[in-house]
Amino acid sequence: MTQIDLSPLPPREAIDFFRSKGLAPALNRFDWRDHWREEHARAFVVAKAMQDDLLQTIRVAVDRAIAEGTTLEQFRDELEPKLRAAGWWGREKRVDPLTGEEISVQLGSRHRLKVIFDTNLRTSYAAGRWQRIWRTRAAFPYLEYRQIDRPTKRHDHTRYHGLIRPVEDPIWAEIFPPNGWFCGCTVVQHTARSLEREGKQVSEPLELELETYENRRTGRTEELPVGVHPGFDTNPGRIWTDLRAAHARASTWLPQTHSALDRALIEEVRTRGIRDRDESLVYYDLNAEPEGAIIGWNRSVAGRPNSVGATPAMAEAMTDSKRSLVAIHDHPSSGSFSPTDVNTLLRFPGLTEVVAVGLDGSIYRMRAGTQAADARVAYRAIQDILEIEVKAGSLNRLEANRISAHFFAMALDTMGVIEYRHALSGIRLDLATKLGPMMRNWLDEL
Repeated sequence: MTQIDLSPLPPREAIDFFRSKGLAPALNRFDWRDHWREEHARAFVVAKAMQDDLLQTIRVAVDRAIAEGTTLEQFRDELEPKLRAAGWWGREKRVDPLTGEEISVQLGSRHRLKVIFDTNLRTSYAAGRWQRIWRTRAAFPYLEYRQIDRPTKRHDHTRYHGLIRPVEDPIWAEIFPPNGWFCGCTVVQHTARSLEREGKQVSEPLELELETYENRRTGRTEELPVGVHPGFDTNPGRIWTDLRAAHARASTWLPQTHSALDRALIEEVRTRGIRDRDESLVYYDLNAEPEGAIIGWNRSVAGRPNSVGATPAMAEAMTDSKRSLVAIHDHPSSGSFSPTDVNTLLRFPGLTEVVAVGLDGSIYRMRAGTQAADARVAYRAIQDILEIEVKAGSLNRLEANRISAHFFAMALDTMGVIEYRHALSGIRLDLATKLGPMMRNWLDEL
């Protein structure tokens, strides 16, 4: 007789959701309120884990917990020695990047690992559950909110217990559980027949009672449903990235003939980044036919995930002013353009546009237009100043490149071309003082 294997299957949708996340930008990691609401559905973050390698260590452990069913104790036992070895344990003083103030903060602890474990597993499972709900909504069109009866249940969530509304009701964008830390609420899907069989009826539309919450980190004041913890008033599955929709919003510069190719390359770059955890780069030419437009691919070298550069063929094409190249690459820490991106766009006449794809599905595009042409004039002027410092021995070539890229990123941010965040490590303050007035005068003339 054939033996039937009843082993549980891995939660495929929950795994896919968690693995779709990139790493949150470093400046969004100091406080849990820095990375807010929908941002958690697109990027992984742990407060105070400012270094990518540290955050990646925690991410791997969470991934294993979701995919393999790791228990909380196994999760703690695996991570604690690694975090202690990295110096990320107990209370220490750290500088808050938002205020510049040095304060005492809690790094790793047994309780923090419990919070990280529970929150990520609950939200990942919720996102996977929503995907199944949305996929089967034609057959099971209603959702019932249920609060588990346990001593630690939140009385504020009792107001939602028993609510039955259609899957398409916008209310599920705000109160889809979990609705707070360690929240055990859930939803049950129904057909019209199952509701009738259980003697239940669809509830009248619920007008949410709201309360005001001020996020002192972001400066935003928002209205939250009563009983829902700040930051949880969202549905992670519902906002799970639709890359095609993001592409449609970001690709308005493109000619229609290249839109499909552009989207396919962006999807491939993002897929490679999620799979390989290093950076990929591809160039294509807007002046070429779609089937012959790709110049080539390159990827970062082992052990240096953010060091990808152009191949000789790519570099040659970028110097040709008759070309109209688009460069697409991924950013593991899903953020805007780096100084290197800006510097590359300004230096090469054959490069028309740079695209940065976040592993969270965000798409940033930077186009070289008349403003970039003006920037090249100032770029050469700043380069002349820096060259004097290099020849005098007070500045090396690498520092000069970083400084020039930094100021041009600031300029393009002021013009609204890109959003630029920066830290001035490695930037010589005396040169910043010298170049700052020049940059301000140039920006005033634009």
